[in-house]
Amino acid sequence: MPSNVSHGSTVAVAARPQLPQKRKKVNRDAATVREMAARNKIKNEEIDAAIANNKAQHYMNQMFSSADKWMHSCKPTAWNTWLSALATQANEDADPGDVSRLLDLQSEYRDSYNKLTQQQKDQFIEDLKDMRKLRKCGVRLSARSRILDFNAMINLMICLIEGLKARVSVEGFFCFVRSNTEYNVSPHLWFSSSQLSKYLRLNIKGFDPEKMGLLAEAFAMAGCDWMTFLRTSKDQANFLKTDIRDMIHTALVNITGNPKVTMNYKNFEREIVLKYAINIEGWTPGKDRFVNPSELSDSLPLLRTLHEALEAKTCKFVRLSAEQVAARRKAYDTRVNTGEVVTRKPRKDIGGSHKKPAKCKTGGKKGKHGGNEASDEEDDSSNCEEDEDKETVPRSRKRRRVSRTGVSDQGPSQVGVSTPSQAGVSTPSQAGVSAPSQAGASEQGPHWQ
Repeated sequence: MPSNVSHGSTVAVAARPQLPQKRKKVNRDAATVREMAARNKIKNEEIDAAIANNKAQHYMNQMFSSADKWMHSCKPTAWNTWLSALATQANEDADPGDVSRLLDLQSEYRDSYNKLTQQQKDQFIEDLKDMRKLRKCGVRLSARSRILDFNAMINLMICLIEGLKARVSVEGFFCFVRSNTEYNVSPHLWFSSSQLSKYLRLNIKGFDPEKMGLLAEAFAMAGCDWMTFLRTSKDQANFLKTDIRDMIHTALVNITGNPKVTMNYKNFEREIVLKYAINIEGWTPGKDRFVNPSELSDSLPLLRTLHEALEAKTCKFVRLSAEQVAARRKAYDTRVNTGEVVTRKPRKDIGGSHKKPAKCKTGGKKGKHGGNEASDEEDDSSNCEEDEDKETVPRSRKRRRVSRTGVSDQGPSQVGVSTPSQAGVSTPSQAGVSAPSQAGASEQGPHWQ
């Protein structure tokens, strides 16, 4: 099963910047500090007494369901939003430890809530929604608040993944890097187990988590824009063409539902429009210039315009109706008949039989070493049928037989042995002696007397 690789949204959530809280100048004497410590001690004793009175389950739920509160926030109501606004207004200038309790505020200002109109209640709800959105997506302005938020979210993610690991047995890792220079924090990589990190180091060539974090940080601080890493205009044009080609292929796969479909620019009308009943709209270079992106010019404004159109979905594939497909097919056939569209010529041997070439068969028996031994009467020539325009295969020569004594059947003179007459010895016929064949001798060879 292939891995599921997911990516985050490229559109930033628009929210107001979250202003840092004002730090109050605290001038307390020793008596005030002792009084605040006494009040805190009383509160802690009340909490301990509540836990002792069988209320421990409430605090256990608060500790172990905090992740659910992050993921599933309650829907705001008019009553809760009014209480939140009332508490914020009442404790705005209060010193730490002197804040008003929510229950006291509720009993004191209950009548004012009953006098609110429905429009005012709706406004309280909208204000609380904006505050939640501000806390979730608002930009932190100070470096200290960004570092604290960065570390807090990493710790929260670690807690969530470890809980998921304990519940359903998963392993994984993540990497977080900064994307600007307004605060200083090192890249943070986290693995759910040290064995996973070791396995990836051993099996992926060049896998170095530290180096990967630094490279990711450099790319993020450059704006996650490949164009900043390409120095020449030629490299930038080639990158844009490649990205345009990939985006067109992705759009074609999405509209056809066929992951194996391939884009055909040369025969676009026949292979794409008429076959899948789709057409492309918003091609910025113009209809007359619908070609493979690699054949476009290296003009960066032209390529950037087309790239932005594909990203914004203004250049996209659209489906055609049956009537539109029929009209396009009729127009295409007309252009083919008039010769405006050049089609591939058909093969000349269409409809004929395609015979396989005859295999070469050699006669004779196979010897010990896989060769063919020719007989005394038959030649060792090839039996293949050759065309008339090809040269005939020359016939192989016969192997000459030699007697056991090393003398050829053609006579001793051919093997370097002189005849009896040349050596000064008379032949049997000259000496008055009949030949061996005439005397009934064996035919094993000539015998001289």
